[in-house]
Order: sequence, then C-alpha cells, then structure tokens
Amino acid sequence: MCSKNLWTYFGFGLALGLGLGFGIGVFEAPDSGERTRRKFLKKADRMKNTMAKSIKKSKKSVTA
Repeated sequence: MCSKNLWTYFGFGLALGLGLGFGIGVFEAPDSGERTRRKFLKKADRMKNTMAKSIKKSKKSVTA
C-alpha cells in the first residue's frame, strides 16, 4: 500500500472516530453542561482543600 493512501485512511479513521465519540458524548451526557461544570468545580475545590491540609500536616511533621 502506498504511504499516501495509508495517511488518507488514517486521517479518515481519526476524523470518523472523533466525530462518533463527540456525538455519542453529547447525546449520552448524564447532566447538562452547567451542572457538570458545577460538579467539576466542587470536586476541584475539595481536592484543593485536601491537598492544603496534607501539606500543612507534612510541614508540621517535618518541623516537629
């Protein structure tokens, strides 16, 4: 098979896969975009607080 044809098939397959994945993701999303963003921000905030507590705890154990 020619190298040019190989890249053509690869590009077509990539575009098809991205399109199908995007379409399925949009139609099968469990929540609206706004609700998903709120959930993500809430989880990120919890993670930030957990990391801050962990850093404070490790600083105390190093200085003790």
